[in-house]
Amino acid sequence: MRAVLYLHLVCAILVTAQAGTKYAWTARRELLANNGEIYYLSYTVDKVEKVLVIKVVAKTTGWIGFGFGEPTSGSMIGADIVTASVDDSRGFVEVKDWFVGWSAYPWNSDSLYPVQDPGESDWVALSGYVKDGWTTVILKRSLSTGKEDDRDIVPGKMKIIYAYGYGSEVSYHGLNRGSAEVDFMSPPASFEAPLDTHGNWTLTMNKFSSFSRHSPTTYVCKSWELPTDKERHITAINVKLDERTGQFAHHLVLHICNRNVVSLWPTAKQCETPTASACTTLLYAWAIGGNPLILPPNAGFLVGTQQLDVRYVTLEIHYDVPQFATHLPDHDDSGVVLYYTETLRDHHASSVTLADPWATNPAIPKQRRAYHVDTVCPSLCTKRRLKSSVHVFASFLHMHAYGKEIYTTKNSRENIVNKVDFWNYRFQQIANVSYTINPGDSLHTHCTYDTSRRNETVLFGLRSTDEMCMDFVFYYPRMPNWAFCGNATFTYRSYATKSAGSVCGDNFSSFRPDIRNGIRIAGRSIIFPASQSQQSNIELTSTKPSWFWIQVAAIIPISTILVFIFLLKAHVKENSSSSKETVEDDRVAEKETFVPNTGLSDREYIFEDINAAM
Repeated sequence: MRAVLYLHLVCAILVTAQAGTKYAWTARRELLANNGEIYYLSYTVDKVEKVLVIKVVAKTTGWIGFGFGEPTSGSMIGADIVTASVDDSRGFVEVKDWFVGWSAYPWNSDSLYPVQDPGESDWVALSGYVKDGWTTVILKRSLSTGKEDDRDIVPGKMKIIYAYGYGSEVSYHGLNRGSAEVDFMSPPASFEAPLDTHGNWTLTMNKFSSFSRHSPTTYVCKSWELPTDKERHITAINVKLDERTGQFAHHLVLHICNRNVVSLWPTAKQCETPTASACTTLLYAWAIGGNPLILPPNAGFLVGTQQLDVRYVTLEIHYDVPQFATHLPDHDDSGVVLYYTETLRDHHASSVTLADPWATNPAIPKQRRAYHVDTVCPSLCTKRRLKSSVHVFASFLHMHAYGKEIYTTKNSRENIVNKVDFWNYRFQQIANVSYTINPGDSLHTHCTYDTSRRNETVLFGLRSTDEMCMDFVFYYPRMPNWAFCGNATFTYRSYATKSAGSVCGDNFSSFRPDIRNGIRIAGRSIIFPASQSQQSNIELTSTKPSWFWIQVAAIIPISTILVFIFLLKAHVKENSSSSKETVEDDRVAEKETFVPNTGLSDREYIFEDINAAM
């Protein structure tokens, strides 16, 4: 719960404290708060009465909070929260029920102000007391309240958030907070390596120590070359947090690099982003409250020496050290553990980046509450690249700070395969999914952005200050030459022009800038130009100039150059005007949409590298 919670002076549910209440708890969890203290959670589900009963204990004589976070992130935004405080002198527990709605970036205490649920609280206090500086509260709630702002308690892992503070009035919790995952319907199960595991590799930051209060947000990278003496399958990946300083590791990403980058980060040191250094594919991602990635029993990531194999990896960790932290970490040794088998499984797993894989979408206008971008992996791409159907087992949706909502659909707007309703770039998770992509399927990834507090346009790009719209999809069996499928907006610097279309192809290993008939080629990637006559809500600086005129210009006499320039400018201006559509301001329309066209008309054609294997 990373927000300021202020107590409204409104009616509360006052329940007499009953210290003797007893329950047969399904499990008791010791949850680590960001300040290093333990927050105790016990729970049980009464399936007859259809209620959840929880017992929460924290080291405070003030208020204590618990909530259900956004299902795919576990962030404060979108959370369903209860707070409670005990007044032993008056003999009652005060309970309040809250909900946190959407808030635009950058956040502040006012924008993340929670709203109290109307009417009576759905949480009922069964008992509560304070003893030796610790507060204990037992609460219960129906599994489903039927209210829009309440989150149902369902089977499977749920994101929870927890916090506590000092004093009777709820106030900013600081580091007294955390998040985790709990399956309330089943007994807890600890992580177990797959049965066919032969060993593991532990990759850590090896005691990184350059922390500073002047730079509370720090990105650190370190690279490795995995052993390739024999082929192995990676079967599972789990996070490894340093017990002393792991609470400062906010999230981490394990990148696959298509060339040797060990010389760039041989030891842990600060970095901007390894994406710009040939590390363009993900192997694993974790954030606060995250879970391990366990591959299906018939698939694994192949570690080897071939182009599509996993060989070079870079670990990137985002450390968050608040300026008011009581102490700075002396060093951190967090990282990941890769579990492998030497008995190869039936299928090689791989990943493909959907949506806007090269981060080339047009800029997002400033001061927009809901700017919608519709990206597409076209059916023509899956038809050409997929030799058979593939099974998707995990998905990592990705945007940056101004993201509001993101989801991916297959073939129709209604068929949603993964979605985050309340995006928070600080809480990004790999989601376990299960669906099939067939040759000829199309996949749309919809990204909505809120720039209502931004006074400048937001560019798409690889920097953390830029925006992105991506869906990293993990699947099997592995397909050659299929690392990217989505939008591609190219800028022709020589002519100050842009063109929107789709990219479908290989990774950046053979990337080279090249202009062929006005289209930039990237290795074995195929570029599908979009029909300008069918583009919607795309503002281009100008359209692609006719190559006929350029060829004529090379042979006409010098005396006619001025006339040619005049005609060319008129030609560009005319086409530019025809390709622009006015985007209605958000004061009139709440949602704006950028939708590139990816269909091929009779006049369009496919550009590909001459060495590409179709």
